[in-house]
Amino acid sequence: QPIDMANQLFVLGPLPNVNESLPIMNVDLSTFSSDGTGRYPADMTRPWDRAVLDILIQVFNMNGHGARLFGHNINFVGTLPQGYAAFNYITPAGHTMVELWGHPCGRSFTSFESFSVHVISLMTANLDACRCILCTSPCSEPEGSPGSLSEGRDSTPDTPYPVTPPATDDSRSIQMVEDDD
Repeated sequence: QPIDMANQLFVLGPLPNVNESLPIMNVDLSTFSSDGTGRYPADMTRPWDRAVLDILIQVFNMNGHGARLFGHNINFVGTLPQGYAAFNYITPAGHTMVELWGHPCGRSFTSFESFSVHVISLMTANLDACRCILCTSPCSEPEGSPGSLSEGRDSTPDTPYPVTPPATDDSRSIQMVEDDD
């Protein structure tokens, strides 16, 4: 079931206090090597990038990924990883949901939590051991289902960002910022 973007920030609420004493690390995901394909459905609209990153920040930190991996809370800046983009999906009932597209298997992530697992593999340059739902499951879905590129949902690349070669390890953009409190 895709994420209802309009209600996601309300549902998640503020970040929990468990990691509030940790410093914040800014991370630009677009500077990491990425497996993103830049293949997206042509008939979907894009949500505001900052809102997508804000939800990803909340999910990433609430699950303790930044604390466990880096000893910091994470603040995503810039854009999603190269070749990935978020798109709105209108359900038959008229609800606006968000899907994250660009995975090599041609399917979308329908939750920020499952996408955050893949983001960890991108950030740690460990895609061969990725445990996200798309890397660990067969890459096929029933024709026409949400989350699959199929007839009626054009798979023609419609890249919203300029496609550049993947970043090298030297160009990763991670920086420390001091918490003002």
